[in-house]
Amino acid sequence: MAAGRTRHQNGDSRQRRRRITPKATPDSQPPMPSGAKLPAAGEQCLQQALHAHQNGRLDAALRGYLAVLEHSPSHATALANLASIHTRQSRFQEALACYQKALQSGDTTPELWFNHGNLQRRLGQGAEAAQSYARALQLNPRLYPAHCNLARLLLAQNRQAEATTALAAALTRFPEAPELLRLYGDALYHQDDAAAALAVYQKLAALQPDQASTYNALGVAYRASGQLQNAEAAWQRCLVIDAGHVVALTNLGTLYRLQKRHEAALVPLRKAVALQPGDPDCVASLACTLIDIGQISAALALTEPALALRPEHADLLGMHAFALVQQARIAEGQACLAKARRLKPANPVAIGNSLFSSLYSDQLDAPALTRLHQALADSLTDYPHPVSVQEPVGSAAATFKAGDKARPFAQRRVQRQQRPLRIGYLSPDFRAHPIGFFIEPVLQQHDRDRFHVTCYALPHAADSHSERLKSHGHRWRDFEGCNLRRMGETIRQDGIDILVDLAGHTAGGRMDLMACKPAPIQALFLGYPYTSGLAAMDYLIADRHLIPAPLEPLYRERVACLAHSFLCYQAQPGTPEVAALPALTHGHITFGSFNNLPKLSASCLDLWAGVLSAVPDSRLALMASSLADAGTRQRFRRHFIERGITGERIDLLPPVTPLTRFLAEYGRIDIALDPMPFNGGTTTCDALWMGVPVVTLAGQGFMSRMGVSLLNTLQRPEWIAADADGYVGIAAALAADIPRLQHIRSTLRAQMAQSGLCDAAGYTTGLERIYLEMMRI
Repeated sequence: MAAGRTRHQNGDSRQRRRRITPKATPDSQPPMPSGAKLPAAGEQCLQQALHAHQNGRLDAALRGYLAVLEHSPSHATALANLASIHTRQSRFQEALACYQKALQSGDTTPELWFNHGNLQRRLGQGAEAAQSYARALQLNPRLYPAHCNLARLLLAQNRQAEATTALAAALTRFPEAPELLRLYGDALYHQDDAAAALAVYQKLAALQPDQASTYNALGVAYRASGQLQNAEAAWQRCLVIDAGHVVALTNLGTLYRLQKRHEAALVPLRKAVALQPGDPDCVASLACTLIDIGQISAALALTEPALALRPEHADLLGMHAFALVQQARIAEGQACLAKARRLKPANPVAIGNSLFSSLYSDQLDAPALTRLHQALADSLTDYPHPVSVQEPVGSAAATFKAGDKARPFAQRRVQRQQRPLRIGYLSPDFRAHPIGFFIEPVLQQHDRDRFHVTCYALPHAADSHSERLKSHGHRWRDFEGCNLRRMGETIRQDGIDILVDLAGHTAGGRMDLMACKPAPIQALFLGYPYTSGLAAMDYLIADRHLIPAPLEPLYRERVACLAHSFLCYQAQPGTPEVAALPALTHGHITFGSFNNLPKLSASCLDLWAGVLSAVPDSRLALMASSLADAGTRQRFRRHFIERGITGERIDLLPPVTPLTRFLAEYGRIDIALDPMPFNGGTTTCDALWMGVPVVTLAGQGFMSRMGVSLLNTLQRPEWIAADADGYVGIAAALAADIPRLQHIRSTLRAQMAQSGLCDAAGYTTGLERIYLEMMRI
């Protein structure tokens, strides 16, 4: 299930990163010509000072302007030019005093206000500088540098709307000014208006067809608009013009990574890092790609020295944490993520990574996890959500804005006419992914007379399974290129009664969208094995084995329980037949786990070492993507050796593809060991379907009771342990009874096929009953 993968949205932040740097506008205009009338001696001093200033003899010019001020202490030209010299010689306070005195003289010019604004900007007086630029433009609306500097200042202050207005006005006077167009495109982009930004960048590209940075900006806007092929072409064009454009290399490589084209991604990303080895964004993007292909040690070798140079870079900290988590170094990863959150307190990515990785920890009990989830999820309501839209016609629910706490459900009854109930499923995993597999039977079985279903596909690498899901005929909304506002507006305009999130805090999920409450009733289902922590999430769909009534206080949501298991398993086409019991040919028992490596906590490995000690000559086979990495294999092998288990008893295997080959690998395992505290979901179902019994240890939280749910539904409670000793005992007893293992191997698939785990019709009917009950409360 989705709970088995680590969340990281590094790709999105890289796509938004652009260095579109306009040419610098000078901090001051050339020496101002003489202004107010002076006595002859004063006029002579002024002309000599101007001549010296223009020829770079600043000390002589300074003496001349001071001489002018002896004749006329408030002479604006002398004061302004004296301020200019003070500025060039870093005497900023003296310069500021001169500008202020000149402005008080009444003999002001647009250039004087402009130069005053430049100095104020340099001194960090942003608001005052903006006022000075505005005053300069009132006096001379065609003062081009003032338009540019005002826009840059407003953008730097994150006053995007004001910058957009100012730039639109400037472009009426300078409609083809490249610098203004670039700034205007930036302002529109940062207001999440990618379509408008794209039009501006296209005009800029027509004016500057050989400007590399323009094509990089085009690529970013195309990417944000969901036009991925055009984005790729724009970045490739940028690199034709400038083969060493580091940001375009990084953006192109990140696009390839998000499309699962990892080998292609490595080429531009490695070149970017070679060109700028200290750039934290380049390093983070390359590290993420290396992690995706299991090269964890190589990723850490990049992030560790980069963090030594930039220890306060939040995205780099997040990527370093991602690599640590992939080696099951959860405490170290959590420490990095905590630091990243301090740097970006309400950032959804840092929050999601922190929460999801916390589920792997064997140091946090269930109440501590609940407190952490609620505290961090509440901070999502502090994030600047741009959602404020009207409730669709026909719904009696109140309009919710970003930051609103979920109201008591009894106050949010939805009045609907005699029409099908509108269900929305939100997920980045409508593809060949556990969630894509688990949701398919539901999409196949939904009663279309009573339920109208919309699938909201968050950005993901679509594949043939995506097309198969679309073929089931429900309404499909692709959110590629959509910002938060547009997604929220779409869901509201569709009049969704119940929005069901299938991702939670996993990769690609949008808990920030759920926090905006785009639907009157919201539920968490399938993709996240704990509480969301959100006050805006009304329900968590589970079962009574997962969440017995005494454990409901651990969850912020109201718990809605299915009759059997929370999962419905559907074998995929091409699934191999069950293999013969491997112990018969190997002469020993092989325990195994094909779960993701972060699930293998130190406590879990200690438990499994106990199993191996209890069953002499047995072996343990582990398969995970991170085990493609030699350094990671060495760490895990050393853990067992330190506990008295010789290295040759441990088989550490990289994953195999496609799925049919992966499932065939269960032919090497006699007994599967469920990890703890984070159980397997998909992997447990796969093992059972391939005839392999699974031993699990019952815990407290959702993620620690998935094995309990699956085995009880299968009517195999004898494989559920209440404590570590019981776990070892069950595994040893199974290992000692080869005939029993043979019988299990030959009958388990049929037993599973007839159980509630594979009853798609009954499962979907039960889910629909829950939806109707939600509407009645």
